Amino acid sequence: MMPAMSSSTAKFYDLRGQKVLDHPDDQGLLTIPLHLSAPYRFHEKQLPVKDGLFLDFGCGTGLHSFYPLTRGYRVFGLDISEKSVLAARTLAEKQGVTEKCHFQHGSLDALAESNESFDVIFMSGVLYYLDRSQALPLIVSKLVPGGRFICIETNAENRLMNLWRRFRQILRGDRDQQTLSHLLGPGELKGFSRYFPQTQIVYFDFLTLFGVALKKIPLVREIFHRLARSADYFLLNRLGLSSLSFKMYFVGTKSDENLDL
Repeated sequence: MMPAMSSSTAKFYDLRGQKVLDHPDDQGLLTIPLHLSAPYRFHEKQLPVKDGLFLDFGCGTGLHSFYPLTRGYRVFGLDISEKSVLAARTLAEKQGVTEKCHFQHGSLDALAESNESFDVIFMSGVLYYLDRSQALPLIVSKLVPGGRFICIETNAENRLMNLWRRFRQILRGDRDQQTLSHLLGPGELKGFSRYFPQTQIVYFDFLTLFGVALKKIPLVREIFHRLARSADYFLLNRLGLSSLSFKMYFVGTKSDENLDL
């Protein structure tokens, strides 16, 4: 049985939302560490400029919600954590972009009830909470013809990083159970091709992870990351060593014809 977005999950993410509400001027809370940033930088570069509607499903506090505004999109954010939604609204107000984005409490039911169609539906670390047999057909139905579904997920096949995540859970308690036991692997991402006529999967973060040791040497860290990112692309994607990757980027493009599953 697939995991569900339960009340306990919402409470877990409420803690993160409250942290932003308590410290709304802490820019670090909305910044991805450099050694983990590669897939998100790639996503931003790939995102086309468009006057369209962008759905950040599982938006949290808005970490990935505000960049699409710079590319011309209006943004709709949806999350099960009420505290996170409130934090995202607070940050939108501080940035003066409340007219361009809307944040709402809810999950798949709220998406199903929405009358909107989206040019892009984006998720980061969300799919392992959902029943994909229900979520993916719904996502397809909510995309405009030619629209894109983009997700960035943690690779379940990377056993070393899985052990590290469990160790961090013991030390810091900063992971919930689904993030430890229900991650997706490359095989499942490849299976999403049944929903989309065009798909792409790119694997990230093997050598780049070692950049965390250079945190206090910014110039060296930046150079190392640039080289490691190129080496990772070759190792993980060209040589096919995808099991070494930490993150996986998937994009599926809906048919130009207005046909839903």
